[in-house]
Amino acid sequence: MITFSSGISDSTSMVSFGTVILVFHLLSMIFIFMGMRFAAKTMKSVELGREAKFSDYAGEFFLMWFSIIGYWVLQPRLNRLSAE
Repeated sequence: MITFSSGISDSTSMVSFGTVILVFHLLSMIFIFMGMRFAAKTMKSVELGREAKFSDYAGEFFLMWFSIIGYWVLQPRLNRLSAE
C-alpha cells in the first residue's frame, strides 16, 4: 500500500527515486551501445572472415546508432550475408 506523508521524508524519497531512475537510464544506455557494438562487430567479422577490430566496424556502429539512415545502408548487406 502506498501512503503519502508530509515532511522532510518526501523530499528524501524523491531524491532517491530520481537517483534510481538516473542509474537505470544510464545502465540502459550502456546496454544499448553494447548491443549495437556486438551487432556491428558480428556483421563485420562475418564479412571479413576474421574477428574485426573497432576500426573495422566503426562505420557500421555509427550507422546503427543513426538508424533512420543507417538501416537503409545496412539492410542490403545483411540480406546478402543471409543469402550466402
